[in-house]
Amino acid sequence: MEIAKYFQSSSKKRDLSNNSEEGDNKKTKQDAAVDDVFKDEDDTLLEGLDSVACKDVLFKFLKSLEKRIIDIYDVTSLNKEMHGKNEKQLNDLTSSVQFISEKFDLYEKELQEKDKKIKELKDDVGLLQTEIGEMKHEMERQCQYTRRNCLLIHGVKEEEKEDTDKIVVDIANKELNITINKGHLDRSHRLGKRNNNTSKPRPIIVKFVRYNDRQNIFSNKKKLKGKEIAITESLTATRMKKLNDARNEHGFQNVWSIDGKIFFKSNKESRPKIYYD
Repeated sequence: MEIAKYFQSSSKKRDLSNNSEEGDNKKTKQDAAVDDVFKDEDDTLLEGLDSVACKDVLFKFLKSLEKRIIDIYDVTSLNKEMHGKNEKQLNDLTSSVQFISEKFDLYEKELQEKDKKIKELKDDVGLLQTEIGEMKHEMERQCQYTRRNCLLIHGVKEEEKEDTDKIVVDIANKELNITINKGHLDRSHRLGKRNNNTSKPRPIIVKFVRYNDRQNIFSNKKKLKGKEIAITESLTATRMKKLNDARNEHGFQNVWSIDGKIFFKSNKESRPKIYYD
């Protein structure tokens, strides 16, 4: 211990000198050494101190030690205070993270429930769209069915005050060799408004009283081949578009309609297939 060193050193010095002048010089040297020791805040005690200076040295040493203890206590208190603040901040941060995590879990759960609901709604919409599509197709088929007794006659020149019933009967009797009269017809007329800017005549739509008479004339339409007159079925707008699409895809001669159904052949040897029912 530094104090022990001090007493050992001072004892040796007292034995070696009896001269008062040297003693005075030594005392002066001792005071300077003590001042140097505590000025540098070092615990080392210089050799040459005797018992006279022991109390002063010990007092100053204890004062220095007290100051250091106080400094250490202050630092420790400050560290404890900082630790407390850091611990509080850490606890607050942990609480915030936990709160955010709980909110995130809640939002994620709500999002999953919404996704499930959206999927269910999409499935319902898909089913409704399918049902609507089927209903629209069925309505279109019913609309076509109302036309089953009708035929369109193309290429007949238009005249003022013409009798379309008489025109239809004359074509059946003279061109197709089928005997009918106006009593076989329900009604007939030109389709659409007359356009004086074109020489192309409007088609005549005719509705027969009986399907058999209509079918008899339609089955003999080949007799009109090479002439300006042509006979076709009366199709809905949807089926007319399907007919044109099929002709563009498979060729005009390979596509035809029977009772509103669209048929086609991919080549001359193949069997007819339904394009649109």
